[in-house]
Amino acid sequence: MHIAINHRNGIPYACVMNSVRDGESVKKVLVAYLGRVLDADKGIYKSRDRGVFTYDLKTQAYGKPPSSFVPNTKRKNAREELIVDFGCWANS
Repeated sequence: MHIAINHRNGIPYACVMNSVRDGESVKKVLVAYLGRVLDADKGIYKSRDRGVFTYDLKTQAYGKPPSSFVPNTKRKNAREELIVDFGCWANS
């Protein structure tokens, strides 16, 4: 088993794949879809179903990310956040 990382629109996505021999040919079989890669070295991913999580390939177990990890994901087409402050109006 191995983790395959594919890039779509410059964003890396990961899935767990297994190679299976079928006669003379070798086919890849999808085992699990992990979702968006947040940190490939630490094995931290994000999906809609699980949220932010870790995956260990050796034990094939899902876990919680370390508390020190802060995900830095932002949509490409996200609008700017504008904060408008008109101050305090006082009647004189």
